Amino acid sequence: MKKVICIVLISLTVFACSKEEDTGNLPAEPINLLAGLNLPASPYDYSSKNWPQHFLVNSFPQGPLPVQSAVADNDNTPTDNPITDEGATLGRVLFYDKKLSANGTIACASCHKQSYAFSDQLVQSNGFEGGKTRRHAMTIVNARFYGPGKFFWMSAQPHWRTR
Repeated sequence: MKKVICIVLISLTVFACSKEEDTGNLPAEPINLLAGLNLPASPYDYSSKNWPQHFLVNSFPQGPLPVQSAVADNDNTPTDNPITDEGATLGRVLFYDKKLSANGTIACASCHKQSYAFSDQLVQSNGFEGGKTRRHAMTIVNARFYGPGKFFWMSAQPHWRTR
C-alpha cells in the first residue's frame, strides 16, 4: 500500500511541477475581489487620529484595587494586524455593503445605525425576510477598546440571522 501511495504522490509532484502551463480554465486577467465596491479614490485618514488625553492617560488616583485604566490600555487591535488607512477604508465600505448578507438585502449598517451611536432603537433588531434577530444591535463605537476583545461572534448561530 505504501508503494502505491508513493507512486501517486510522485506522479502528482511531477505533474504539478511540469513546465507546461494549462491556462484553459484560468481567467485571462486576475480576479479583482474589490470589483463593484464603491471605494474612494484615496483612503480616508484613520492613522493620524488624535485621541483625547483621557483616552491615553488614567487621571484617576490608584487605590488598593485598580479603579480603571486608560482607554488605550485596552486596545485589542492585534499587533500583527495593525489598523491602516486602506484597511479601515475597506472596512467602512464593506460595513455598508448589502452583498455580504445571506440574501444580499441587509448590511451591517442596517442595524448598527450611525444616528444611534452605531446601535439601533429596537430591543431585537430587524433581520431579513421580515424576521427579528435574537438581540439588540449593540453599539460598536470604540469596539477596539472593549477589554475582553470579543463579543458574541462565536455563537452557534450568527446574530444577523432570523429566528
